[in-house]
Amino acid sequence: MPFGGKDGTTTIEGESMIEQRDEDDGGNPKFGRLLIVLLLVVLFCALLTWVMGTYFPDFPNF
Repeated sequence: MPFGGKDGTTTIEGESMIEQRDEDDGGNPKFGRLLIVLLLVVLFCALLTWVMGTYFPDFPNF
């Protein structure tokens, strides 16, 4: 029986419809992933600053 378990829960082939997580983090993003994204953004800004300074040293006065 694909839908409707004996205990009243809705299941598909024995799997629960509700996503189960290993850790309950309260819906907040993981701090490590946020830190990695922040680091990548800082590196991108540093690279962009270097490119602008190297290839366009006198930018406003073309």
